[in-house]
Amino acid sequence: MLQRAVEQFNKDFADAPVLWILIGLLVMAQLGSWQAGGQLDRVCALTDDHDIEQAEAPIVREELYGICLNHRTEH
Repeated sequence: MLQRAVEQFNKDFADAPVLWILIGLLVMAQLGSWQAGGQLDRVCALTDDHDIEQAEAPIVREELYGICLNHRTEH
């Protein structure tokens, strides 16, 4: 069963390699977007009023700055 699935995938890939590469890139982009969205959700959860300077604990502030720094370097 698994061998047949692998053979079918190889045949499909051989027939349309560009399609599979584009699908792979799309999946990678979606995963990156999901990860960035999760980080931004974390920022919103840590800052009730969405002001980083109002974050209470220094650890929370460090986490927020780390997320923001990561977000800036990606874009």
